[in-house]
Amino acid sequence: MVSKWSRTSNHGGSIITARDERCAQKYTVESGDICYDIADRYNLTLAQLLEYNPTLTESCTGLTVGQTVCVGDGTSTGSTSSSTSGDTSTSGSSGSTHKKGIYIYVAVAVVGVLILGVIIFGVIHWRRKRRANGNANINAWDSESTRKEPIVAPTEVFAEHGIQIDTTTVVPEVPHGGAEGPGDVNGTNEAPAIPDSPDPPAKPFTPGEGFFLATTSYCTVCMDDLPIDEFPIRPVTNLCAHSFRDICVNCLQESISHQLVNKYAVDISCPCCNSKLSPFDMRAHAAPDVYARYDSIITRTAVGTLDNFVWCSGTGCTAGQIHLDPSNPIVVCVLCHAKTCFSHKAPWHEGLTCTEADDPMAVERLNAARERLLRAEEEERARKNAAERAAILEAQRVREERERERQARREEEVRGEEEARRTTIRCIGDGCLYRAQKDNGCKHVTCGCGREFCWVCRKVWVRGHLGVRCQLGEAERQQTQAAEERDMRAENARMANTANIAREEDIRIEQEFVSRSREKGPEIIRDETARRAREERLGEIEVLLSSKKCPTSGCGYRVQRYNWYSRVTCIICDAEFCWNCLQPWERNHQGTRCSPTNLRELEIERRRLEDERARLERDQAIEDDESLLETRTQALKAELISCMKQAAESYDQTIAELRCICPRETPSHEHKPGNCTVRERDIIENCSRVASYLKSKAQKEAAILELQKVIGQ
Repeated sequence: MVSKWSRTSNHGGSIITARDERCAQKYTVESGDICYDIADRYNLTLAQLLEYNPTLTESCTGLTVGQTVCVGDGTSTGSTSSSTSGDTSTSGSSGSTHKKGIYIYVAVAVVGVLILGVIIFGVIHWRRKRRANGNANINAWDSESTRKEPIVAPTEVFAEHGIQIDTTTVVPEVPHGGAEGPGDVNGTNEAPAIPDSPDPPAKPFTPGEGFFLATTSYCTVCMDDLPIDEFPIRPVTNLCAHSFRDICVNCLQESISHQLVNKYAVDISCPCCNSKLSPFDMRAHAAPDVYARYDSIITRTAVGTLDNFVWCSGTGCTAGQIHLDPSNPIVVCVLCHAKTCFSHKAPWHEGLTCTEADDPMAVERLNAARERLLRAEEEERARKNAAERAAILEAQRVREERERERQARREEEVRGEEEARRTTIRCIGDGCLYRAQKDNGCKHVTCGCGREFCWVCRKVWVRGHLGVRCQLGEAERQQTQAAEERDMRAENARMANTANIAREEDIRIEQEFVSRSREKGPEIIRDETARRAREERLGEIEVLLSSKKCPTSGCGYRVQRYNWYSRVTCIICDAEFCWNCLQPWERNHQGTRCSPTNLRELEIERRRLEDERARLERDQAIEDDESLLETRTQALKAELISCMKQAAESYDQTIAELRCICPRETPSHEHKPGNCTVRERDIIENCSRVASYLKSKAQKEAAILELQKVIGQ
């Protein structure tokens, strides 16, 4: 038996007893002392203490209080001291021995820590090797581990981690008793030789032993050798028995994303062993956006199972809330403030209780009342539109009246200027811009600049001018004055005629609008009602094409599909059915158990709805084109009338201006400058203006005729 004090002695000399004078260290036994305490106090083994005191036995019998025992021999270095009167003293060799014991304790502790580390590392390595090699290697490893042999790790593995291990030293037990001293073997004072530990038998190298030494690994999904850092650092799930390096991170994330689209969130599994992934596994392996979508799905699924939870039925709203008052079926969304029926999980049926909403007759009566209300609203809207249009026309008429008044004032100013031009003459002096006016009196005119000239012939006034030189211009002056009077009367008649024409045109436009409003009022209301009905039908067709009616008896809720799954669950009755054939969903239903009859009927119904939608959209496009064409026609007609009025006014005004100068009463295309009585140069120039204006007027009339043809088409 090897006790905790079993160690090799380094003391020399022969064996001595407590009664020998050469005993260098003595100790008087006190109350409570035993052999183990004395040996430990002086850094001795139990065998050494028994060797120094042969009268003692291994069971420490014969040790009494007051007895003196030897705890050191005479060959120890340093001075010696004796114990007298129960006092115990130690020499310098005792201190040295105590320090050596401390060093031995430290060395033993270090070796123990290293051995413990080797054992732990071996266990970890064994578990990882077990995962990598499969069940066959697991059984072989278990059979080898049952042998009572020391665990020897590969030298390369320890060298990789900076651990140097040679062999394990085991100190044999020192025999007790006998005449031999400590460390004496066969009568010699030499320590026994420690036999070398035999090398462990070489084991064949397996791939699992280099698990942590490899820099690449093989992905079983993409079948490619990838770096270690592209693989997960933990198993996909806690239930996976395969290595977590069987699939790379990219393939794992793509598999999770694909399964989230094509499976239920709770059915996502490991692509290698089909073990279900927990929310913790999803958070560890899924991409951030995929995990956010997964978390939203499972959260909505979890809260959707609550009895008092209801989703908002508002368009585009994704909120939901817990309804704490079942007696009040109206649920108002806290986000969009839309009203939802708690009993039907649908938009609130305004005007009906839940019991009445389940009654088809009550629903039909409510729909009829709503149609009457909509019809009344449409009629009221049509009346308002007619009143607004009449107000717009009245405002337009007032603006045109004001414009005519401004035009009349401008024409009056022009006539005043023309009158002033006819009753005044310009001074004949160079550089003088003053115009002289004569009310009565003789022909002699004196300008403000001091120049004197004749009013009739515009000649310089000289003495005797009235007698001879001014007679030639009198006849011409009288003829010109008569022509001016005729032009004035014609201009007044033209302006009066233009005002009458404008007034009659305004009256005609107003009467035409009133009659058209009376005639087309019911037609407008009818067209608006038809348009609204067409839009509502298009919305109903869109709902019918994007949803399917639950086939469960008594449910009838229309379920929408938000992905391409054929497996659909009704949110009202939780019934599962096939989107394609509306049959109850069974295992392996997809592609094998769909009813051909149901598929054919559903396909016919879908085509009928699509044809109806196309027809309604075509009618809507035709109506829009007709409305646009009518609007453009009205605009062209208004533009034509405006162009004709402007052309007539411009023509009459130009003729009136030219008649003031040209002696011809009716200018025409045949009017030539040579036909005018050449009296002044400006008369010839104005005759040329008349000819060019008549040419441009002919071009305008041709353009107006072409515009009329376009409108007629």
